[in-house]
Order: sequence, then C-alpha cells, then structure tokens
Amino acid sequence: MKYIYELYVVILSCTVFSMDINDLGGYLRSGDSIQKIKITDNINIKDNNITYFYMFRHAKTILNHQDLVQGNSIDSNVYLTSNEDIENIEYLSQINFDKIYANDYIRTQTTVNLITTDYSKIENTWLFNEQNLGRFEGKYKKDVIQDKEFQKMSSDPNYRIPYVEAGIDVINRFLYAINNISSPGKTIGICTCQCAMNWFMKWATEDYKTIYQIHNLDVIPFLYDIDNKKIQLLSEMKIVSPIDALAFNLVYN
Repeated sequence: MKYIYELYVVILSCTVFSMDINDLGGYLRSGDSIQKIKITDNINIKDNNITYFYMFRHAKTILNHQDLVQGNSIDSNVYLTSNEDIENIEYLSQINFDKIYANDYIRTQTTVNLITTDYSKIENTWLFNEQNLGRFEGKYKKDVIQDKEFQKMSSDPNYRIPYVEAGIDVINRFLYAINNISSPGKTIGICTCQCAMNWFMKWATEDYKTIYQIHNLDVIPFLYDIDNKKIQLLSEMKIVSPIDALAFNLVYN
C-alpha cells in the first residue's frame, strides 16, 4: 500500500543558535577552519573529548519529486511518498540525540520535527544552510549538472561564479559551526542539504572531483576531537543509510 503524506508542520519555538557575526566574518576570510581542523582516521575515543555527529540530508520535498534545484532561496515542504521514507524517519528518531541543528529552511525544520518532539533539543542556525546556488536555483537538476560553469564550480572549492557561494565558504562555515557546537560526550544531529553535504564530503575525503550521491535522509556519521580539532568519518562507506547510522549510535553510545 502506498502512503502519501503532505506535511505542513508548524515549526514550534526553537532556540536560534547565533555567533558574533564579526568574529565569523574574520574567521571565514582568514580560512582558519581549514587550517585548524584536520581530517584523520585514528581518533582515540578513550583519551579525547569527543562529540558524535550525525549529519543528514532533509526528507524528500515537493520540489525533490519534481527534480528541481532548491538551493538557498527556494524552499518547499516535506512530501513523503513511501514506507521507506517513513521507516528512515523512524530510524533517525531512535538515535539518542542530545541536540539536533536544522538550518533556516522549512524542509530541514520539518524533518527535525518529525524526528523528535522534544523541542528543547532543537536549534536552528544559518551556518548549516544550503550552498547559495544563485542562478541555478529553481532549474531542473538535469540541466544544471550539464552547465559548464556549474561543473567547474563543483570540482574547485575556490572557483567563484557571480552571486553563487563558493565551496570554500560553505566548508568554512560548516567547520566553524561544528567546532562551536561541539560538547564532550554529546551526540549531535545536523539536518542540512545536498550540495552543502557534498562540500563537507569533498573536504573530508580531499577529493574535490567526485560528486557524492547523497539521497534524502542519508547520513554522514563522524567524530570530532575537540582538543585536537580533528574529524574522523565513522564509516568506510562515508555516507550511510539511517538504519546504519542507528547501528553506529548503538555501538558508540
């Protein structure tokens, strides 16, 4: 039996995570996050102050079903059309999150509200927003990925297109936020969007040529060593399903 859910969930009051914008601006301009935070494969959980992160893409939306690019300025609500969608939400809801961060969009905030009804755990921050894709937003994905400038931008974090956010800026604000929200022994969820997750993966793997296939509700589980400012991806597959993310949570927590 096919279930169709069109969800217009009222976003209840949540804490808005804020930072000193002047501090952030200097941080992004200096590229400090790239210099300070390193990727590793040997974090010692017993000896370090560790935060357990689960970064996941929002649930499928109305515009996802139409294969249209949303980006930063175009948003649409969650539209679940299968038992698999519902099961994946259920798996994520079983992860023992201490906090879950959503970005500024209805699609991520709705997803988080489906995962937990404990609104004291939810915080919103623009730092995990989708990449601003400028003129590519609202277009069909098949047309965007054929665009020569988009292809150049997708493989070079420093390549800049007018009114489009460069990959390096997405990476910097993500790493800045991760460093600032980390807390020893806590499990933190980050609900964000496809292109932004791709830039995080490109940085984490040091492979800027690959475009990672990140489906709705796919998860990147990783550790953050607060003392040494190091990130370790938890899975050799790098991107996992919600049920695999739940398995990691049961092992590490």
